[in-house]
Amino acid sequence: MTLNEFLRRDGNNLDILRLIAAVGVIVGHAYAVSPQPPLQDGVMTLLHFDYSGGMAVKFFFLLSGILVANSLIEKPFFFQYLTLRVFRLFPALVVCLFVTTFVVGPVLSTSTVATYFGDPAVYVYALRNLALSPQWELPGVFKQNPSNVVNGSLWTLPVEFFCYLMLGVVGGLGLLRNKFFAGFVFFALAAFLTYRPTAMQWFSLPTEAWMFPLFFCMGGLLAVLKEYVWINFQTVFCLFLAAALMHATPLYPALMSLAIFICALYFVSFKVVREIKLPGDFSYGIYLYGFVCQQVFKSIWPEQGVHWNQFGGVVFATILAVFSWYCIEAPSMRAGRRFAANLGGGRAVDQVRSLYLFVSLPKTRLNKVQYLQRIVVVIVIGALVLLAWVFYMQILRPNIAFMDSLRFLTYFDESERGISSVWASWNQGQHRGLLPQFVVYLNAKYFNYQIYGFALLSGAVLAVSYLVVLFEFRRELGAGRLEYVGVFGCLAIALFSFSNWELYSLDLGPALFLKNLAFVVYWICMAKVIAGNQSRFCNLVTIMGGPLVVLLVAYGWALPFVVACFLAAGAVGGWHGIRRNRQVWIPLALLVASLVLYVIGGSIFPPAPRSLPQGDASVANFLWSIPLALSSIFVGHESSAINGFIGLIRWGGVACCVVCIFFIVRDLRAPEGLHARFFFPLALLFYALVDLLLMAVTRGRFEPAATMVSRYFSDFCYVLVGIIFYEYLKGSSRVCGGASLPARRPMLRVAPVWGMAIFFIIGQVWTGVDEWRKAPYRHAAFDAMGQATIRAAEGARDIKVLQAPIDVAIAGARVQRDYGFGVFADAACTYKPDSDGWIGSSYQFLLKNCGEAPRFQFYLPQNFPDRRIVIAIDGRARDYVLRAGEVTTLSVLADVEGTHAVQIKIPITSRAADIDPSASDVRELGAIFSFASTQ
Repeated sequence: MTLNEFLRRDGNNLDILRLIAAVGVIVGHAYAVSPQPPLQDGVMTLLHFDYSGGMAVKFFFLLSGILVANSLIEKPFFFQYLTLRVFRLFPALVVCLFVTTFVVGPVLSTSTVATYFGDPAVYVYALRNLALSPQWELPGVFKQNPSNVVNGSLWTLPVEFFCYLMLGVVGGLGLLRNKFFAGFVFFALAAFLTYRPTAMQWFSLPTEAWMFPLFFCMGGLLAVLKEYVWINFQTVFCLFLAAALMHATPLYPALMSLAIFICALYFVSFKVVREIKLPGDFSYGIYLYGFVCQQVFKSIWPEQGVHWNQFGGVVFATILAVFSWYCIEAPSMRAGRRFAANLGGGRAVDQVRSLYLFVSLPKTRLNKVQYLQRIVVVIVIGALVLLAWVFYMQILRPNIAFMDSLRFLTYFDESERGISSVWASWNQGQHRGLLPQFVVYLNAKYFNYQIYGFALLSGAVLAVSYLVVLFEFRRELGAGRLEYVGVFGCLAIALFSFSNWELYSLDLGPALFLKNLAFVVYWICMAKVIAGNQSRFCNLVTIMGGPLVVLLVAYGWALPFVVACFLAAGAVGGWHGIRRNRQVWIPLALLVASLVLYVIGGSIFPPAPRSLPQGDASVANFLWSIPLALSSIFVGHESSAINGFIGLIRWGGVACCVVCIFFIVRDLRAPEGLHARFFFPLALLFYALVDLLLMAVTRGRFEPAATMVSRYFSDFCYVLVGIIFYEYLKGSSRVCGGASLPARRPMLRVAPVWGMAIFFIIGQVWTGVDEWRKAPYRHAAFDAMGQATIRAAEGARDIKVLQAPIDVAIAGARVQRDYGFGVFADAACTYKPDSDGWIGSSYQFLLKNCGEAPRFQFYLPQNFPDRRIVIAIDGRARDYVLRAGEVTTLSVLADVEGTHAVQIKIPITSRAADIDPSASDVRELGAIFSFASTQ
């Protein structure tokens, strides 16, 4: 029979083949999980080029290429295809990761349950594997096994999903319509992978997996030519003959594998085999759970060998696979088919057009149940993103004041000592305004400067912002079937993006995010005023709130805010309309007056000189900094490693963003203006663009990469949010009012909007996974900042760590020590020595409220030379001499109240090998130190 006949439902029994392949993976893995020399894999002994697990995975890819490509050929519906693939792959993976991480992990870990769940690596394991970026180990799990890998089967899933995407792109471009052209595409891809396997690295995939996409392409080629491919004895014989003739060539492994696989297909085409029907497809579940079950079996029965491990792995994995099929996979696939059916028909290109984000979808009036369902969906999306952010903050756990927080702490100290007024606080340095100063003052005055608590408060402010926007645009939830998920999903990701990690680490975060929330509320109210809404609240906000916001926030934010209000108002009402509309004219005039007042105040009382970046300013730097700043919206600056995949995400997103802005600018040329409802997204867009240009002028002209740092993401991301909300409102029948998008060549407008959203989501997932992995190291950096604070920022390295000028860093460290803030809050009249009391060339600790003067005791062994030590208390240093063989007792602290930073330096140290050549201790040995308090 031909392959076309074979692929009919009654022409094969592929479930048996998939089941055998899944069992083959377990059989092959057993030799690594439970090695028993001299036993080795039988397939490797027979073929000499691959083992049973590798052959089984290749067969999976070949079979997947045949079936998935055939499905896309028969039903070329791009989004239906993509939806079905996601629903097939991820639900079972999510449950498997949950069982592995939160059931198997704590039960078999050598750590306690509390220690296990307190380790960030647990959550990083689950999230990275869910994001198809495999991590292999869990804390303390399978440490006694020959291999510590928890689930080695997961490494092929990124390759499989990549193949799905590659096939989707080929089908979406319409290349599968002509079978011979499609066959050429698959053949070319297969030949290219054979010629250059290292191309896998372009997509952050392992090079050793190059044969998996190769066999997937072979499967796609067979599916395209299914009318011409015969599954019979002659085909099998010819393939084995070809493999035998190529035995001494590099093509032999691929040809022999293909011959074996086609032979397997021929086997299940027999009638007696076709009549054997399995109750379900358990192969994916066996594949997911097989390695974990083998590791559990080895951990519980370590004395058992390979064959028992194979048997136990198959039995346990089959039990879990049956549960996964009936409870997870089958229901998910049914839900996926129902969801895909709602996407409508049409070929892939036509379906993209029908799914145009906010234009072409049917506009239906929702009943109360549908309306409530969509509200719940959007809230759940925000809640899930917020939950991921909370887990991230648990790992990040900021506890140090740095950057501008140090400056504001000095303002707090001046206020407490009565040498600073409200006016003086407003006029301080480059940050005129009271909002950041007020937040730091409130924290220091009433909460003993709880940095982590106020960092968590940022999440609450962001959540309120999300709900405010959702409440305002709740009426537009009926604009289509999918766009409300995409729009509010992108909004949630933008608000809680891990690209913002730097602002999340500061107690200033609530002030900066409150500023953004105030802007959002003002723009929403301004849109209502332009539309003629007579709400007292909106009138109050626009007349009094706008000027107040301008005066309370820094100039770098106030200027873009005012400019954005003017540009958005001119775009939606037309300049002539605004001039006639007194209700709009008054708020805008007040904004200008408040900005002028701000500038006049700064002229009368000039700020402290602002330090500019070092380097040569140039127009080229300025121009290059703009696309760099836009690229930081899609991938975090510190996560944007230069490789093919991330480069595609960054610059693909920038290109889509520029095209979207071009179309919006073209819409603004309409003489009658736009509907007032568009004021909000346009204000977001203009604010972000003006802010970006200002940063390019002040920072980018010296160093282009300076515009990409984390702290600017919270403002720059409004470019994307503004564009998406603009297109969202464009498609809503409630606000279009005849100003719909041009029907001519809509794909030119469809593609960049979809592309921008997809690039943003993929890039932010990449950034999130990367930042989650870096969070423990960032917390270690906070510890380094704490040590620099204890040393009162004594050197250039400390200044760089604290990211503040030297005078500000020293003053901020002094304030924290005097008031017992930050690292000084937990100081006590004690210290933590090494087990034997030795200290090296430098040692530091804190003393707090020690009562009477504590005594420092030093001892130098008899065979050590005499040496000089320096003891610094709060930066005031004195020299002392230690004599060998004598105990030296010093009372060096006169002021026993408050908190004091102690640093002991021993300029000349020894190593044990200097005294005894046979000694193995490699530490620097200064002196043996002990501490005694009379408290």
